[in-house]
Amino acid sequence: MFKNMLFLKIVLIFTLPALAMLYFSVLLVYEKVQILDELKNAKLNIRYLSASDKLIHALQKERGYSVTYLSSKKYKKELFTQKIETDLRFKEYVKIISKSNFKNPQLIHAIKKVQNRLYKIKPIFCNIILIKI
Repeated sequence: MFKNMLFLKIVLIFTLPALAMLYFSVLLVYEKVQILDELKNAKLNIRYLSASDKLIHALQKERGYSVTYLSSKKYKKELFTQKIETDLRFKEYVKIISKSNFKNPQLIHAIKKVQNRLYKIKPIFCNIILIKI
């Protein structure tokens, strides 16, 4: 009996700390995985914001050239050049969105709303060139 109790105590002395270390290691790894997930989401959001910023800047320049063209018929070449730049930025924007897997439903809804509005800009540009506005 004494032999079995001694063996049991030795096993408990080594097993309990090992189980505790295993438990805390699993918790630590789980927290690191969550932090990594959050960093990936932040990186995704930064890419989206960067593409949005470039697109908005291109749209603002196109708007400026459009207003100048409509009021004075100047800068037609620059307007077409800017339109090409805006189209390129829009393609990059769509590419980033298609590669991204956003988890926030409000953000997804807002992105779709922005995309719908951006698709409506193309006919307006055609009307500007044909001066139907």
